[in-house]
Amino acid sequence: MNVLIVEDNLRLSNLLRDELEKRGHAPRQASSLRTAEDVLRDFSPDAVLLDAMFPTDSDSADFNAPGVLSLLETRPKESRPFTILMSGDDRAAGHFETIRDWWYTGRIVDMVSKNQEGGWNFLKEILLHRVDLHRLGYTQDMENQTGEERKWLEENDIVSRDPAMYRIARSIQRIVRATDNRHAVLVVGANGTGKSLIANAIRKEMQRKQGGRELPFYDFHCGRIQVSTFHDEIFGHVRGSFTDATSDKEGALRAAGEGVLFLDDIQLLAPEARAALLGPIQERTFRQMGSNVNSPFRARLVSATNIDLEKLYEEGKMPDEFYNRIAGSTLFVPPLSQRPGDVEAIASRLALQGPRPLILRPDVIRVMQVYVWPGNVRQLIRVIDRIKIEHAADVVTLESLRALQLDYLGRPIEWLPSRAVPVSSVPPLQGFGWEGTWADLGAEHEELVLEWLRKVVPDQARLPALVKSLENRSAPRPIHYYKALLFAYVRAEKLTHKAFEEALGLGWDFTNRITCYLANIKNGTTPGFDPPFLIRGDAGGKYVYSLA
Repeated sequence: MNVLIVEDNLRLSNLLRDELEKRGHAPRQASSLRTAEDVLRDFSPDAVLLDAMFPTDSDSADFNAPGVLSLLETRPKESRPFTILMSGDDRAAGHFETIRDWWYTGRIVDMVSKNQEGGWNFLKEILLHRVDLHRLGYTQDMENQTGEERKWLEENDIVSRDPAMYRIARSIQRIVRATDNRHAVLVVGANGTGKSLIANAIRKEMQRKQGGRELPFYDFHCGRIQVSTFHDEIFGHVRGSFTDATSDKEGALRAAGEGVLFLDDIQLLAPEARAALLGPIQERTFRQMGSNVNSPFRARLVSATNIDLEKLYEEGKMPDEFYNRIAGSTLFVPPLSQRPGDVEAIASRLALQGPRPLILRPDVIRVMQVYVWPGNVRQLIRVIDRIKIEHAADVVTLESLRALQLDYLGRPIEWLPSRAVPVSSVPPLQGFGWEGTWADLGAEHEELVLEWLRKVVPDQARLPALVKSLENRSAPRPIHYYKALLFAYVRAEKLTHKAFEEALGLGWDFTNRITCYLANIKNGTTPGFDPPFLIRGDAGGKYVYSLA
């Protein structure tokens, strides 16, 4: 269970975190309202242990519990966590009426005083006992609320226990119910996340809408077709239209019928091909090669990409008329590394299938959940297949998993244990097996940090140029640039200048030099790269960065 601890006393926060980890939970920490905002951007808690009084930023404590509750209430009702309020500050008593209203209306499920006679160890036991008690009711509620979505996903051959996938299930049902085949859908996600499964699920939902009538699914990979043959593959031809046309050929637009035409890797479509497709998409008619008769294009277009087409559109590399036609609705499929519950669900399901089912021990599941899975679900499937082939026993232990020496793209997979990080204001590095904080990584760890970067940076061809350009730099050292880039990729969200400062352990000026360099902004140092690694924006007068 994901648990968010909002507590400005680091000793108590770490005490709770360590015990929660021992009991198999996944805790994250926040010591201020700003940190809680950052954590909640990419973390979906099932439970929140919420202090009543804590700082807004790094100043003195104030009654900031309402701010966290407001953040939680921006989420869909079915994915909101249960919240236990705790306080040891006498000033919280001045807000008694407000806190009582929270309890009566269900915004919090429990209240615990931190001023316990047995000290913090006793407080820890009380809080964990309350978490276990409320977890039973919460889990049952979540099962009831997400049961239909889970059933729908299972019927479409998608195994998931993740709220993001439940939202995709609801979106597909709404899209199919409210639109006809003229409404195109764009599916965005990294390679191996299951975009083709999503496209096929759209087709199956269309079949349900039409009373179960079988509809075709035509899969077309845009990167495997040459420009010279594209027209023939998409439009087809009639007999005699050219020398070798000895019979009629049914192209993709006709073969898809009233079902789904799935264009995979749409970003690889050549400009000539995009121009040729625009007419059928817009006018819903096409003409076969050699024919004088227009034919109707009846299928729903579902496109898929592993890059941000909206960014290409903004940069002028994706024509707006084409982008707007293929992205009537957009579905974002998160990578497997952001869906630890799905790692367990998929791995356990695959392990039990086939003539020789395997049991994965809990410690095996845990190391799989902290692994970064660069190949996503596709890689997980291959890993389980390899285990089934090479593992002799029926129970897979962590030791036996490591002994198999599995690899990905020729590089050995390191099954690292989940370790806690003793700083609440920065994300954990346990996925890489690092026991310290970001600031603990020094120049002596340069090769180690570069090795981690190679695991998470998609465009690895640019890293050698970065390394070469930073050689022999003394202030700031190359290690700080690598750490900043790794920090951005691990967080994968909008980051403030202060977040970089805390992670790097540097002052404002050096941090600014590093972020400007990675964002290709001239600030008195050598300019960065084109295109940059980071995008520098502005929010409330403060610098904000995101991955380019």
